[in-house]
Amino acid sequence: RGVLRLAEAAEKALAMSRNVRRIQEAFMDRNRTNFVAITIPEAMGLLELERLVSALDNAKIHCGNIIVNMVIPQTDCDFCSSKRVEQTEYIKRIHSIFPSRSITRVSMFPHDVRGIGDLHKLGEIIFGNRS
Repeated sequence: RGVLRLAEAAEKALAMSRNVRRIQEAFMDRNRTNFVAITIPEAMGLLELERLVSALDNAKIHCGNIIVNMVIPQTDCDFCSSKRVEQTEYIKRIHSIFPSRSITRVSMFPHDVRGIGDLHKLGEIIFGNRS
C-alpha cells in the first residue's frame, strides 16, 4: 500500500509541477499579486529591504508598497527623540532608494498589537478609513 508505482509518482510530480507553475504565474501577475515589503527604520532593516526588493525584482514579482513599521512618534523623551532622528534618516534613504514605490509609515504602538481592535487601528493607518 505504501509503495508508489512509477506511473503514480510521475503523475504526482507532474501535478505538483503544474501547481508550482500556476503559483509562479500568480506571483508574477501584477493584476493578481502585489507583494508588500515591511521593514523597520534601522540599518539592518534597510539592508534586508534592499535584498528583498532586489530578489523580488529579479523574480519579476511586483512589490509596489513598502511599510516602515515601528516608527517612534514625536515625544519629549530625549532618548526617543534621538532614535527618531536616526529613524528619519533611514526613512529618507528608503524614499531615495525606492522612489517609485508607495511608502507608508506606521508609528510604534505603546503596546503589542493584539486583537481585532488593534488590527483595525493598524489597518486604518496602512489603508485609511474605508468604512
